Amino acid sequence: MHLLYENKGEVSAHLFKVEAGGELLEHLYTGYEHIVMLSGKVTKTCTDKQVIFQDKGDLIISKPGTRRWSSIEEGGIGILICEKPKRFSN
Repeated sequence: MHLLYENKGEVSAHLFKVEAGGELLEHLYTGYEHIVMLSGKVTKTCTDKQVIFQDKGDLIISKPGTRRWSSIEEGGIGILICEKPKRFSN
């Protein structure tokens, strides 16, 4: 993940690359998060079992208080803008 900008630990933007077969452990959104996939495909599963498929060109906006984890099908590249940092579960 490459940091594009950060404002005193609050708003930040990142260019990220994810590898096929990877995953992101369960986490809580403490602020809004916007992700635009530039290439590839990511599958996100919410704690309420909702599944979100994110393909190239898709914009996903996550609200504060949302809990989810992600699995990476194809891998890819995207831009991530966070209002506040995520909080990961133990």
